[in-house]
Amino acid sequence: MIGVLLVLGSASALSLSEVEASLVAYATASCSAEKVDVTWLGLRAELRGGSKASFHWSGSPCQSRPKLKLTAVENGVPVGVWHFRPALDVWINVPVAAQSVSAGEPVKSEDGRVRIQDVQGDLAGEGVWIARVALEKGEALTRRVLRIRPDSAKGSRVRIESRQGPLTVSADGRLMEDAFVGKSVRVLNLATKSTQKGRFLAHNRVVLNEE
Repeated sequence: MIGVLLVLGSASALSLSEVEASLVAYATASCSAEKVDVTWLGLRAELRGGSKASFHWSGSPCQSRPKLKLTAVENGVPVGVWHFRPALDVWINVPVAAQSVSAGEPVKSEDGRVRIQDVQGDLAGEGVWIARVALEKGEALTRRVLRIRPDSAKGSRVRIESRQGPLTVSADGRLMEDAFVGKSVRVLNLATKSTQKGRFLAHNRVVLNEE
């Protein structure tokens, strides 16, 4: 629980502007935010408290309508407790699209400020990424809207190799899904029209029955 101490101007009531300032400080610290806007506080005009009260908050403020608890404490004694749901815009710095792109295109990123409620899913992180859907410049880059660029794309021609002791039998094939070097992948054997599974290697090779 984070407490923010403010000197209050009224002997009998807490100032809502000071409550709002305390909430901004709490949300900024809790969410590692660059900026917090309180668009609606959600409290009545007068709250009981004295000139030396401190504010103590609980609940996560990192969303647009958080459920929060505010306790006003004076001389170590609680003088008021309130449960409420303010409306917040919490702005954070995350990787965003450096330019607008269509689905299937590579995505370049840059640092940008977005509202935390507009970040849908886990951030993409390091790697070379492809857009799953059309993206606007400045849109947050998450795994929900991106996929990592494969080493070879679905539909690519490959050489299938089946190793049996000292013998290696080869056939032409086609990838049934995006492939990554060293990972398992499904392929269509063009000679037998059967689907097989093997390990994708460099130079578009898929090895079956690898020893």
